[in-house]
Amino acid sequence: MINIESEKLIYDFMREKLQEIECVPLNINGMPDHIHLLFLQNHKMSPADIGQRIKGSCSHWINSNRILPDKFQWADSFSVFSVSDALVGRTRNYIELQKRHHTKITFQQECDQLLKDHEETVRKYTID
Repeated sequence: MINIESEKLIYDFMREKLQEIECVPLNINGMPDHIHLLFLQNHKMSPADIGQRIKGSCSHWINSNRILPDKFQWADSFSVFSVSDALVGRTRNYIELQKRHHTKITFQQECDQLLKDHEETVRKYTID
């Protein structure tokens, strides 16, 4: 669980890592149990590779620097969604307002609804 005291450090680290792999970070924000990243994809890498690189380097950095009081580990899987240029502003705003948004709906409820609403077009990548 990411606490309020450490989230800025973690988000700044993620921004740096995205830049290192030539993905332009547009917004990062989240809750104690999940994070949203909006970035321009480096098309030389798959979304799964980008996710794994960010997750791996971030958890190693958090644990090596004792950013959180307990050992940190991401969930085994993650989801990747693409958005059109027309929706980047709306998506950036959605990410910015995460804490207020999740007072009304849980992350799990939101994911379930999103997958249901976009069943035909959503691709889910699972990393083993």
